Amino acid sequence: MSTPPADGGDGAATVRWRLRVAYDGAGFRGFAAQEGLPTVAGALAADGVGPEDRVAVLDRSGIEFFEVFFACSLLGAVSVAVNWRLAPAEMAAIIEDAGARVLLYGADYDGAVAELAPAVTSVTTYVPLVDLDAWVAGLVDGVPADPGFAPGTDDVVTQLYTSGTTGLPKGVMITGGNLTTILHGAAELFRIGSDTVSLAAMPLFHIGGVGWALSGMSGGGHTVILRDVDPVEVLSIIETHGVTETFVVPAVLMFLLATPELATTDVSSLRTVFYGASPISEDVLVRSMETFGCDFAQVYGLTETTGAITSLMPEDHDPSGPRANLLRSATILDDELPGNRDAQYANNVTPNDAVSTLTVQPSGRVVFGGDFTEVNDFTLRHVARLTSQGDLDTGFNPGIGSDGTVMALLAQPDGKILLGGSFTQVGGQFRGEIARLNADGQLDSTFDPGFGANGPVRAIALQEGGYA
Repeated sequence: MSTPPADGGDGAATVRWRLRVAYDGAGFRGFAAQEGLPTVAGALAADGVGPEDRVAVLDRSGIEFFEVFFACSLLGAVSVAVNWRLAPAEMAAIIEDAGARVLLYGADYDGAVAELAPAVTSVTTYVPLVDLDAWVAGLVDGVPADPGFAPGTDDVVTQLYTSGTTGLPKGVMITGGNLTTILHGAAELFRIGSDTVSLAAMPLFHIGGVGWALSGMSGGGHTVILRDVDPVEVLSIIETHGVTETFVVPAVLMFLLATPELATTDVSSLRTVFYGASPISEDVLVRSMETFGCDFAQVYGLTETTGAITSLMPEDHDPSGPRANLLRSATILDDELPGNRDAQYANNVTPNDAVSTLTVQPSGRVVFGGDFTEVNDFTLRHVARLTSQGDLDTGFNPGIGSDGTVMALLAQPDGKILLGGSFTQVGGQFRGEIARLNADGQLDSTFDPGFGANGPVRAIALQEGGYA
């Protein structure tokens, strides 16, 4: 159970909470401002961490992140959540860019840390999270006093990195004033309060994860932190803890709808499901509204805006009413009846994860790529195609696909498809972040980029003469 700030006052003071949170739905681990937080802060201070210093955390979601987050706020230091989905070289780039002095990491990332360490010059202390208590005990004798840092609204509290969709990831410095504004808005607009039981299911390196978790804590409610998104576990947590509000990406809703346990799970405690971060199909949204029987609200924002800056509230979720068009994130418009949805275009394709890019071939077929590994139960790793009518094109054969996310696609005039992303193999052949497919989806062996790029390719353009 989290409690609001002791003074409830200005800007950055709102990140100095006493809190107790549930972890993984498996139990409780509590700590308060007079207990665990100053102890961790004392250890960081003894290690030389002070105001404006960066402290990085590399692990999946867990309470340990917030121990570090709030301990840093007591010192005026800045927490940096590292995207654990990245390759070690990309993790190193973020840690080095932030200038982190300390890196705390989970056991799942021992290998990644060993690989990235030679490329990082800023970190002087590496702390395995399994040894956190022992590390703290070795530096702190008893419970130290509150360090007494007096925060201001312009002091940076946390530094998150953008996804790097249009370039390299960029560090976004979020201040106490930023957090106060967004959290007060959430409390008023989204009715987050002391009776809230919030499920924090998204990764904490994303503003949709850490921002949502802080929203629940700021209202004095109870927050359940999910380490990994497992549909069965999500449903169990909703029923066991009586979750009232959560934020998820549309892919999670799609997974839940396909989970057999949903039919026997009591989800009646849900009051509002917030969703965003990627487009949602009208079919998934309407089925979710009918199945869960609660309010739905869409939010949109950026890391740079500390989360949501615009929303589609529950009263606007009226799929059969005059405002139904508001529910469509994107659609195919009818060229005969401009502005209307093309009823002849199919809406029956369901990838099992996010779609991040698409391109249209001269034939009118739409090739799409992303994080998915299946489409309509067919194994299609990271790239697939729709027919000109919107159905899944089973004649498109990319073989085993790519071994990593496809982030950029470009159809050439001859129908061949250039693809870029974070992969090292396509169709079972080495391709370093960039490759080309023939019009039918098979790897174009005549296009050989050699070693390829040394990092993810997120955009592709075609120059005159056929150069990419």
